[in-house]
Amino acid sequence: MVRARPRVFALASRLRRHVDIAILTNNPILLKETFAECAPEAVALFGSSAEFGARKPDPAVLRKICALHGHAPENAFLINDLRQNVDGARRAGATGIFYTNAIALETELKGLSLVKDIMPFSSRQRRARLF
Repeated sequence: MVRARPRVFALASRLRRHVDIAILTNNPILLKETFAECAPEAVALFGSSAEFGARKPDPAVLRKICALHGHAPENAFLINDLRQNVDGARRAGATGIFYTNAIALETELKGLSLVKDIMPFSSRQRRARLF
C-alpha cells in the first residue's frame, strides 16, 4: 500500500517549481486509477512502469519515461528506497539516490544544489527529475 510522506511531497513541490518531476512505480496500472485516494497531492506526477513495458530496476523503464518527458537520462535522477532500483537508474545513465528518510533526502538534494530558495537552473535549462 502506498503511504503518503508529507515531508517528501512538500520537498517535491519545492523542486517542481524548478525542475520536471514524475513518480514511477512498479505497482499495477490499477493503482493509477486509485492514486488520488492515496496521495492526492501527487496525482499530476504519477506514472506506472506498466505503461512502459519494463519494470524497475530495468534501465529501459527510466530511459522510456525520460524520453516521454523529453529529457535525457543523464539529466535525470531517480530517488528510490530499493538499492537495485537506484543501481538500475545509474545503469541508464541517471543519478540514483537511495532514499532512507525525508531529512536525508533533503540533505542529499542540497548537496546536489537542487534544494535552495533560488535553484541554479533557469527555465530554459530545466532538467528532468524523477521520484
